[in-house]
Amino acid sequence: MARFEPGDYIKVEFKDELEHPRSDKSGKLVRYSGTLLSLLVVAFIAVFVVASFNPGCLNADTLDQWGQSGLKIYHDWHPATLTILMTYVRRIYDGLQAMVVLQVLLFTTGVLLILRRHAGPLFRSILLLGLTCVPSILFYLGFVGKDSFMACVLVFAIGVIYEYHEKHHPALLLLSLVALYLAFAVRHNAVFAVLPLLLWLFSPRRWLVTGLWIGIVLLGFVGLDKVTSLAFHVRHEYPEQGLFLYDLAALSGKDGTILVPPEFEKPGTSLASIQRDLDPFEADRFFWGPSSVCYFSDDPDVIHHLIHAWERSALRYPGAYLQWRWNVFAAFVGVRSFELQPYIECCAPPCREAITTCGRSSCITTPGDANPRLIFVNPRRDFDFVQHSLFYRWL
Repeated sequence: MARFEPGDYIKVEFKDELEHPRSDKSGKLVRYSGTLLSLLVVAFIAVFVVASFNPGCLNADTLDQWGQSGLKIYHDWHPATLTILMTYVRRIYDGLQAMVVLQVLLFTTGVLLILRRHAGPLFRSILLLGLTCVPSILFYLGFVGKDSFMACVLVFAIGVIYEYHEKHHPALLLLSLVALYLAFAVRHNAVFAVLPLLLWLFSPRRWLVTGLWIGIVLLGFVGLDKVTSLAFHVRHEYPEQGLFLYDLAALSGKDGTILVPPEFEKPGTSLASIQRDLDPFEADRFFWGPSSVCYFSDDPDVIHHLIHAWERSALRYPGAYLQWRWNVFAAFVGVRSFELQPYIECCAPPCREAITTCGRSSCITTPGDANPRLIFVNPRRDFDFVQHSLFYRWL
């Protein structure tokens, strides 16, 4: 046993946390201040978007879904999942503002999770503010509807998938699947947006294993969607008939006769009227309004006849059908000159003339002369739209 004499020096080693208590506290303070800064930025964006677009920009589809959510009578012309979600969100606050806040929370949380590994709290918050100010993002955050909700859920899902690949926690995997299901269930064609994210979620694995997992998940999504429809008594209205009628109208010009089954023709419909209203980007005039040329049907036998007519015509004119489908695709992705920035057509500048009553809330509808579609293409147009949308509200 070592003996120590008076005057000997004793070297004592302390653990790091005992030697540097102040640096530990300052580290925690930095982490907490970063979290607080992110929360303040998210709260500011939510308040700013709600105040700028209050109560929210809408289109006819959103008004229809909002009305269903109040009556609790659902149909599947557009998937009923968002409508059902609206019903429950209205229990928290019976106004469209609640949906705007939900979208903002999903979007901002997703962006912060994506940036967390690549930027500090201050730079992350600056990037989030800058991204939110991009016109095509800002206006969709203020638009209540299936399109904007799906986009915000997908951004949130991407952020959670980043976290899952870093931490490999089962709860994050479950949260990713919940977010992807919500995105899948709010649009009929959302599977094309969800599929690449599922591929990323289950990588890196062997292709066969990845494909098997993706197939199982998609079957689960479809099954859960069917269970939801049964549980909430969603009425089936055969929304796919719009696609078949749209294609048959286009092929009628190739055939020189009306290929649309007579059960769907309105009185006075002619080949000229079909060609007049046919547009590869927008079918509103074709199906709705005083000059529309087609009816819809909820009769299963009539729908069955329509499907057979569509199959015969597509097989008879495969080249014309593929050309028409390409024209529609090109219009929506914005590679044709007549539509530089597709599908930004619902965020009308808020104006008192466009406000109507929707249940117990005020709803902004889209006036006919305020239909901006060239956002983020022409800088002058961007500025004009920001001026009319935001300056009117704030100044």
